[in-house]
Amino acid sequence: MIRRIGLSGLITMLFVLSIFLLAWQHFGMNKSLRIDANSALPFKIADDRLDGGGSIASLIKSKDAIQLKCQMSDKYEWPYCEVGIQLRKPPLGIDLRSFDTIRMKMSYKGPGRHRVRLFLRNFNPAYSTPQESTSWKLNEIQFIVEDGVEMQLPLSKFNVASWWLADKNIPLEHFGVDLSNVPLMIISTGGNKEAGTHTIDIDYVVFEGKVIQREDLLITILLLWGLLALGVLAKVLYQLHTRLDQIRTEASQLVAANASLKEEKQRITDQAKIDPLTQVRNRAGIRNDIAREMANASEFSPLAMIICDIDHFKAVNDTYGHGVGDEVLVKFAKTLSSNVRHGDYVVRWGGEEFVLFLPNTKLQQAYQTAENLRQTIEESRWPAKIELTASFGVAIIGEAGFAKALEAADAALYEAKNAGRNRVELAKD
Repeated sequence: MIRRIGLSGLITMLFVLSIFLLAWQHFGMNKSLRIDANSALPFKIADDRLDGGGSIASLIKSKDAIQLKCQMSDKYEWPYCEVGIQLRKPPLGIDLRSFDTIRMKMSYKGPGRHRVRLFLRNFNPAYSTPQESTSWKLNEIQFIVEDGVEMQLPLSKFNVASWWLADKNIPLEHFGVDLSNVPLMIISTGGNKEAGTHTIDIDYVVFEGKVIQREDLLITILLLWGLLALGVLAKVLYQLHTRLDQIRTEASQLVAANASLKEEKQRITDQAKIDPLTQVRNRAGIRNDIAREMANASEFSPLAMIICDIDHFKAVNDTYGHGVGDEVLVKFAKTLSSNVRHGDYVVRWGGEEFVLFLPNTKLQQAYQTAENLRQTIEESRWPAKIELTASFGVAIIGEAGFAKALEAADAALYEAKNAGRNRVELAKD
């Protein structure tokens, strides 16, 4: 169907859909939450007697309105009366973030300015407890009531009471207005200090908003256009791929043939550098790497050499046969390789003799590495339940050169053999 419609048709359809969705969001997609005298919600009054004052609040519900009557006293510095409407039972609340406006109608009779405060208490487990409503964030707005006139209050005008933030020692990251989980709405007298009878008749309070917020809808539309752009890009790329397919196939065949030759050459080269039995380096395979490591070595970052030789290996071959001897050599090489660092070199030097090269390793560090290897070899299980040990000679490749270091390490190995085998000896200075 996409091919039949074509790209221009898809663009036209998506453009029309975008305009339709934006218009629908602007003129429709409305949702509301209405609270009035007929709402099946718990209402609870409170006054300043809780704080030592003398004001007395009473609540009268009729068919058409909720009446908060306050016999206000000037006994308390900040007298008040209020009615609380429980929207949900905490810790649960109502998410009011998708609403943008409060539409309400009420009238006020009494002395002084007819100022009212509206509180939206938000529950957040980071600082709130279900039993203590004063711990719920105090989002508030104040306004003057015009009798019988419907008012509209933007939710964006709410703020958090600064005294509540200070009193509850709220951390900075929770300073902002939060209407994500509101279990309680409170309508209160607004700081009036004039004693006398104050009567507030509340016809209704309606939260209004959109099912889909404009920002979310714009993001969705942008995603749709992005998907269309990706689809167009994919189609163009596919066409280019198809157009160049024949040339690429021929080129790929040439590249594959060339790569095959290179791989074969590299395999032959690598095979010449690897001991076929133990799969570690041989002498030819280590030459270039050791030359480079010697060039990089210094007094503070020396290159160490360890020669190790399996003790009584000839007896292993004579007693168990060369097949078992080969198995021992293979496992011996694996044991050495798995117990040195990445970047160290394990080389089969000949027969049952192996040489390890350890870059950036001082003499005592190399000695400890050899001692650890000696213990590991002695404690390992070997084919045919052979009890296997090895002897080690350790040296540093210094200014005297490779041959002198090899000679010194070999002499240390010889000394370990003469001292009873299964030992590590350091080269003499």
